Amino acid sequence: MIKNIIFDIGNILLRYDPLPYLNSHYDHGAELYALISQSKEWLMLDQGTLTNEEAIVLFTKQNPVLKDEIIHYMTHWSELLT
Repeated sequence: MIKNIIFDIGNILLRYDPLPYLNSHYDHGAELYALISQSKEWLMLDQGTLTNEEAIVLFTKQNPVLKDEIIHYMTHWSELLT
């Protein structure tokens, strides 16, 4: 009996490539991408061991200058799935 089905949506069922979007919308797009999408925290978000709110706090502590951009990206990243 099948109890669970796991869908790997990131670049499997849906495309997720945030860097072009970030570069076109933010002056520090590459920096924002590296800070968030290439972090251990991003993996923890993916694993469900870190909440979005906790991640925002951690990212803004690492780079308070990008606080507004971090909050916007972290609350709208799913809109980049195509």
